[in-house]
Amino acid sequence: MKLIYTGESIREAEKPYVQAPDYNGYLMQRAADALAEEAYDTLVSHGAPPHSGRVLLLVGPGNNGADTVYAGVRLHRLGYSIDAVLFDPTGRNLELIAREAGEGTRVLHTEQSLRNISDYSLIIDGILGTGARGPVRGEAGEYLGYLRSLQQLGTLPPVIACDIPSGVDSNDGTLNEPSLAAVRTVTFIGHKLPTGTGTAEHCGSIRLHTLGVPHALDNTEPALRVLETKDYRRELETPTVESHKYTRGVVGMLTGTPEYPGAALMSVHAAINTGVGMVRFGVNDEKLHALMLAHNPEAVCFSGPARQQQVHAWAGGSGTTSSEPTNRYLIEALEPAVLDAGAVDTVAEYLLTGKRLTAHKILTPTPVSCSGCWRRSLTG
Repeated sequence: MKLIYTGESIREAEKPYVQAPDYNGYLMQRAADALAEEAYDTLVSHGAPPHSGRVLLLVGPGNNGADTVYAGVRLHRLGYSIDAVLFDPTGRNLELIAREAGEGTRVLHTEQSLRNISDYSLIIDGILGTGARGPVRGEAGEYLGYLRSLQQLGTLPPVIACDIPSGVDSNDGTLNEPSLAAVRTVTFIGHKLPTGTGTAEHCGSIRLHTLGVPHALDNTEPALRVLETKDYRRELETPTVESHKYTRGVVGMLTGTPEYPGAALMSVHAAINTGVGMVRFGVNDEKLHALMLAHNPEAVCFSGPARQQQVHAWAGGSGTTSSEPTNRYLIEALEPAVLDAGAVDTVAEYLLTGKRLTAHKILTPTPVSCSGCWRRSLTG
């Protein structure tokens, strides 16, 4: 299971290390090592081996900016040409470049970097990190906006994000444009939001480096838990010679309507293919009943009240609206239930009454229906 944390909780988990009397900055150096390693791998995989590639660093005022500067120093030692654009009113990272990079990193104004932007082999985004909220503003925001337009046209070199793409909120996973989509995000200590959300696609391949402190988050409550393939494999029971349909589980399906029969046919077909022992399908329409038997003869159809059926779990809502009576039953059923589509809307109406969902109710909304669901429940 992948544990996902907020940026704030990871910063709290770092404090015992960085505030220790003998701390010598090793976390930043290890982060720079990891960032340079991932950048090198990306450069080579995109056809830019040492002595033939150029890297552009986007350097902000914080630790992400410093990580990026140090990574640039390491890439220069490998033979890459390094340029940097600084968005740092404090001047600290400019001093860092002068002290650590010397002549190995050329500092450019934004206009200079844009003249031949397509000549770069890689861009490393280190403008903002986990402490930032909201969109990138000011000169950095305007610059990112222009680069983002090039990226959407397909003319921008590949981008690696240091810890998190600038413009993405690590406390709630929100994507605030302008923000450069990364082919790879190199994150530290633990997985952060937006991992596990729809915004994760914007981060590309997310590479976690624990920086030698793998137990830093042992006492920290994750914001999100994401099941992985190996978790499902561990939980699913392997049939034996003594197994039968009841020991392997019975699932009840309350999906589809005469207007949307496809939702019923596909969901029942999917349920059958999970390896469940039996699928019971609730239907009161003769045409839908006939369609189900024609396409999924393994399903056992019923027309009576759902509460009278003996099942181990329910799934429903697909192909329905919030007015469908069975969706209300799914919410109040004693058995576990997966609620989709119209049932998610019913949940919002249910929460408006002041009630709460019981345990083992799983919602599978799209981003749009999810935001609509919670907006209705919070503003109603």
